[in-house]
Amino acid sequence: MEIFKRIIALFRKISRIFQKKELYIGDLSREQRSEPSTVVESIIDKEEARGELEKEIEGESIGELEERVEQSIPEGRRRKKPQKKRAPTEQDIKTRRTVYKEQRVHAIGKEVKLGKKRSTGRAKRPKSLEAVPKERREEKSAQSSIRVRAPFVEIDLDRAKVFLVIPKQSLTVENSSKKQLSYRVSLDNEVERALPVGITGNEEYPETEEERIEIEKPIKNFKIAYPEELGGRNYTYEHRDDSIYTFIAVGDGLGRMHYLYEDGNINPLPQREIWVLLEEDFEPEIEPILEEDRWIWEKYRPLYIDLRDKSELVIINRKLNKREAIPCKSTFSIDGEEIIYDDFSDQSPIFTGNSIKIKAPTINEEGWVVYVQNKQDGYKIVSDNWLGKDPLELRFDRDLPCECGEFQVDICGQDGKSVNTLFFRYIPSLRLDYSRELIIPDPKKGHKTERVEISLPYAEYFEIETEEQIKPTPKGYEIILPPKRDVFRFSIFKKNKPETKVSFRVTVPRLKWKTSRHIDWRDTPLHLEREELLTSEELYLYINTNSFPNYNISAILEANNQKLQESKFVRKRNIYSILLNQFYDTIKESKGRIVLKIKILKNERIIGENIPVLYLSEKITLRPIPRGSRKSMRPIVRCGMGMREGRGFSKEEIIQAGIRIEDAKRLNIPYDKHRKSAHPKNIEILRSLVGGDNYADRSD
Repeated sequence: MEIFKRIIALFRKISRIFQKKELYIGDLSREQRSEPSTVVESIIDKEEARGELEKEIEGESIGELEERVEQSIPEGRRRKKPQKKRAPTEQDIKTRRTVYKEQRVHAIGKEVKLGKKRSTGRAKRPKSLEAVPKERREEKSAQSSIRVRAPFVEIDLDRAKVFLVIPKQSLTVENSSKKQLSYRVSLDNEVERALPVGITGNEEYPETEEERIEIEKPIKNFKIAYPEELGGRNYTYEHRDDSIYTFIAVGDGLGRMHYLYEDGNINPLPQREIWVLLEEDFEPEIEPILEEDRWIWEKYRPLYIDLRDKSELVIINRKLNKREAIPCKSTFSIDGEEIIYDDFSDQSPIFTGNSIKIKAPTINEEGWVVYVQNKQDGYKIVSDNWLGKDPLELRFDRDLPCECGEFQVDICGQDGKSVNTLFFRYIPSLRLDYSRELIIPDPKKGHKTERVEISLPYAEYFEIETEEQIKPTPKGYEIILPPKRDVFRFSIFKKNKPETKVSFRVTVPRLKWKTSRHIDWRDTPLHLEREELLTSEELYLYINTNSFPNYNISAILEANNQKLQESKFVRKRNIYSILLNQFYDTIKESKGRIVLKIKILKNERIIGENIPVLYLSEKITLRPIPRGSRKSMRPIVRCGMGMREGRGFSKEEIIQAGIRIEDAKRLNIPYDKHRKSAHPKNIEILRSLVGGDNYADRSD
């Protein structure tokens, strides 16, 4: 079995050699192509490849073959394709999405300043292999085969916390026997401390565990020393201004820190949506899309700001009445005419047309190298000298590694270092039809079943995977989504072609609500007792829109169709909240049945109004029964074939009369806990005391 594995590995190496030859010869002149280099021809000759296979089985290193080929290719053409990265659609529903910054291992002990911009210069000429001892070459080869992910700072808006994250790292097979590695970590100039991290995985693919360190106060600097098994690099960052921290929005309520400073100089902000942590005395000049109601580090409020068409972000110091401008810089982007949307579209748009265009923020006189990769079907070099002056057109019929699927675009310098990575998905002529407007439930029945229609020409050549109920239609497929499910996933791919698989996630914007004492979201009105609204305990009402447009939601308290009080909900992304305790005095003074309704506006347009969300029971005036009259209040109970007076009323009779069980003794009502029946005549006797209530407490 081991021999077969080595044979397969060698054939993969040979395939890469042919790809390198095609790349090299494709750039030669017509005369040079007719007489290719004898060195290259001798290396990739099939007979010699067959001989290398025999040597490999005997124990000779496969790496020497690829090493010789690499040296035979001219220096300017010597490249290594960028690493395949985790696509946005690969995140698990139950886990937080993490975007890793990937970096190759360099010299042991080298310091890496995370705020430093990447250079895009040409690669230096490597030393001759003959001048380097074989042992050193093997050591360098082992190191260069490892990709190391740099640490980063992440904000979790759902938990209102900030973490320093050391990502998972892949290890070489030689380190698989170790049980753990040790990092050295220092925050805010504190003494370095050891951070042991366990090793998981199997012997062939060992990897370290992810480590998350909570940052409990505004961070000024940090330093992380990686172990020698991961290259031994030192990652550092120093923050110069603790009044502002910026994070690039990556979805799911997460943001990754944008390092603002490099040796005291400001790094421009990207022209995209970002989260900004501002100290309480500061505010942005532009209107935020969203303001979180929870504070971080006690005095920083998260603001969600759109910088996509802004040249600068101006911050105002209210205390000193000063303005400071942070420049914004455009980034690489993908544009296309025919596009459809799902939950991942911001990070990985779905194109259905014939081509897209890649735009560069600046002109690069040395030229960008642009790769398009598919994780299962390899890669193509779209251009090896794109100056960035004009958009680079990528045609789907000629520039993709496979017919359709999920793709990664890497823009690299001539030295092979990745400058930016973009993601997109492509399925020709796909149409996705589902409700994108807020769906308001029926007050009595709640939400109904929703349908998602997938239109796809030649649908017979495609397959679809999903856990939901699905049925074929003349145009494609129809997915049936029950009322309790708002988020669902599915995948589309061509039959027997797994490399064409495209994953989707769709959230249906159904309106739902609950209180802070409930776990599950509801789509029918809630019922509360007045006694549950205590002044000593906070009780919140939450509204979930399951969508991110900015709605203006109001709570209106009514009794007998008369408005008593009105208040605004506070937004936190797609969740809106209001403190019910503020209505306590109004509810206390009103005796009738009270209903809380909501009104929803979007851009001053009414989306829904008079939506009943919460009912509060009527105020009951209870009259205690005189002790001397208790004998006249005896209930009627069944005895054999007839009726007789009983010892006391049953629990069900008291409840149906609108009286709380705990009030029965205080009101001198005879109570027989052994009785289970309920007679209408007994209920009428009790109702004559209190007047009845449809929402009495049924708890013990």
